Amino acid sequence: MTITNTRYLFILLAACLFCCTETDDGCLDSTASNFDVSADDDCCLVEEECCCTYPDLELELFYKQRASDTLLKSETNFKLETFYALENSQDSIKIDTFELFISQVKPINLTLVDTICVLESIEYTQLNVGGDSELLRVEDNIALTNGLQFRFDLGTYQSDLDVEQVDYTLGLSGEIAQIDPDNIVTSLNLGNTYNYLFNTSRASFPSMRVNFTLKSADQQRIITQELSFEEHLTFTFASSIVNNKGANLSLLMRINVLDVFKGIIFDVANEDIDLIIKANLASSVSIIE
Repeated sequence: MTITNTRYLFILLAACLFCCTETDDGCLDSTASNFDVSADDDCCLVEEECCCTYPDLELELFYKQRASDTLLKSETNFKLETFYALENSQDSIKIDTFELFISQVKPINLTLVDTICVLESIEYTQLNVGGDSELLRVEDNIALTNGLQFRFDLGTYQSDLDVEQVDYTLGLSGEIAQIDPDNIVTSLNLGNTYNYLFNTSRASFPSMRVNFTLKSADQQRIITQELSFEEHLTFTFASSIVNNKGANLSLLMRINVLDVFKGIIFDVANEDIDLIIKANLASSVSIIE
């Protein structure tokens, strides 16, 4: 064999050896949406270059008229800008704006006493006692229900836990409500989509904003209210929700909208409206199986 042929053979063997030993980078996290069981090397060894993508924690809404309505009957679905008769009254109500924050949604595995948290955070700056600006973070899993949108992405999550219980909050915590949108560095919605709700005179977000019309005979009364509250609720499932690794995790919630306004009639005083709505909320909103 000539020297030239030997050289070509060596190059060919080296190329084959390189091809045979070349490794593929991929996502090796089994909770990720793009988990690659055939990958040789973890693409997330360097955090800034991580290729893993994660599924969404979703909140799916059913807007019904009242608790007595059958869930699957479409004729009982609530509609904005429609007059409905008030219970035990000759009056009727038309709701034009129904904006309610749902926050701090926590799917929980009771067996392991562990919680599924979203990966995203609201990052915002705030002056500390020394007058210096510091960066703070709070979990960003907020949805603003409005009677029109039926599915919300609360954020991405990294977990394979089955869900046996859900903790959630109607309204906003004091910390989140008082974040000035101008000071938000990173946020999915609070500093962008929802920032129009920030009340500059109160220096806070409301937990709920409603605009509705009460009608009695030939009289009409238009009412606009902003409410602040923080109502923590818990729901335990009869059977746990199986968490399929890498798949979106969807929680179902039902809001009986007219029940929120139960007890509000044409002659009710403005100062009593907040109290009535707050008293009705916990029994009007629920997680469903």
